[in-house]
Amino acid sequence: GSHSYIADLGTGDLRITGSAVHIQNAAQSENMIKCFEGDRVELYHNNSKKFQSTAYGVNVTGTTDTDGLVVSGVTTSIGAITSTGNLTANGNIRVQNSFPTYYLTDTDSDSDFLIQNANGNFKIKDETNNVDRFTINSSGTGAFAGNLDVGVDLDVTDDLTIGGEFN
Repeated sequence: GSHSYIADLGTGDLRITGSAVHIQNAAQSENMIKCFEGDRVELYHNNSKKFQSTAYGVNVTGTTDTDGLVVSGVTTSIGAITSTGNLTANGNIRVQNSFPTYYLTDTDSDSDFLIQNANGNFKIKDETNNVDRFTINSSGTGAFAGNLDVGVDLDVTDDLTIGGEFN
């Protein structure tokens, strides 16, 4: 078929003006772009709003697929963040939760571990076998589950209690 054109054939800009400008499909049944004076711009895919400019930046509905992402300032994420590559932070990482936890899951059949602050107790837990392997409570007392193998000297500055066999 033939095409219809809006063409700027002069030397200046082509300007479309209006306090609210909408671009729709030929049947006028689906939105494609909506622009509102002094407010926002909305972009649509298949009549579903996917991108909207806001006073503070943009709002994206759905999944973004980017080659790179640079964020400056504070970033808030609601929900899970999944990275299939390396994740690098040039600064502090703060995890705030009732029981903040880092999960260390490998991809083979070895044990998986977690590092957690549970009610003020720092623990390293073998999640695969459901065993706390190392714990430091809020008073500073440490506990190991299993043997403690020391490769060189062991310096003790306070009391030492040994249970079981001593070799």
